[in-house]
Amino acid sequence: MRNQLRAALLPTLLVMSLMFAANTGAAFAQVGAPMSTADMSGITAHLELTPRWSMTPGDSIRASAIANDLRLAITKYRDVRIAEADGFRMFAPQIRNQRVYHFTKNLWALENQFRFNPGKPTSLLYRKDNRGDFVLIGAMYTAPKRYTAAELDARIPISVAQWHKHVNWCLPPRRATERWTEIRNGRPVF
Repeated sequence: MRNQLRAALLPTLLVMSLMFAANTGAAFAQVGAPMSTADMSGITAHLELTPRWSMTPGDSIRASAIANDLRLAITKYRDVRIAEADGFRMFAPQIRNQRVYHFTKNLWALENQFRFNPGKPTSLLYRKDNRGDFVLIGAMYTAPKRYTAAELDARIPISVAQWHKHVNWCLPPRRATERWTEIRNGRPVF
């Protein structure tokens, strides 16, 4: 049931991630460290990005306040076990060696459909270090897919961070969980 809920929710959400610089703890929007063309190859057909807007005088102040609220709220989740104890679950645990692991809290995903709270991100983002331990690198927010650019900007300034929408999703047939890791021509099928 949980996987069905995730599969139903994901295509209907717009997503924006805040990442953290590993050593400084400073937050920056995903556009502060854009994906390279090589990173984007194969996924551009599956993402729609919001347009880039020019910075207004209040955008950086507002974005900084959101990042500070987020940082305070998720500091305790540096230990992934605490995140799991609080209801965050790894998305696609059957896929090994992910670049970024998403630990999602479905209740907060639902709440993000109706209101924005910087202290309640939909997902926590982790990478694995050389020892295989999870390292918290940021968080992700979601919004309804029907939101206009102006409504998304009201949540987090678009001049600072681009939102993205997942489109054209290919999912394996129901109950075929072993197919999530299927590779063809060196690329994931799903």
